Amino acid sequence: MFEEVKRKFDAVNSLAEKTGVSEIIELSKFLKDRINHPDSYVTMLGETSSGKTTLLNGFLGGNYLYTSVRPSTGAIIELEHTPEEVTDQYYAILRDAKAAKLSREDFIEYSKTPRDNIKRLWMKTRST
Repeated sequence: MFEEVKRKFDAVNSLAEKTGVSEIIELSKFLKDRINHPDSYVTMLGETSSGKTTLLNGFLGGNYLYTSVRPSTGAIIELEHTPEEVTDQYYAILRDAKAAKLSREDFIEYSKTPRDNIKRLWMKTRST
């Protein structure tokens, strides 16, 4: 089944590239990454201020995401925790499928108060 999904994606990707529309090409790249890494995503849902972010920080062994006694995360955040040697990277994935590199300070601010043009935030950090 996986090979069939990849084959169908290749056909769709070919069409996306032929359009020359950068937003469609970016969405296609995002989809390709999701297809190639299907087992690497965990979703956390829960009541407001129930400790989801604190739990993630604990699992990851550091203070990666902002926490507070008040509701503190108002945005969808995607974390990529990798064993590779990387410097922490912060991005905003915009509604037009483009990515904007962020400083840690902006990442934290946008996680507390999401912007209308941001679909989600993405952070890549190294496993310790």
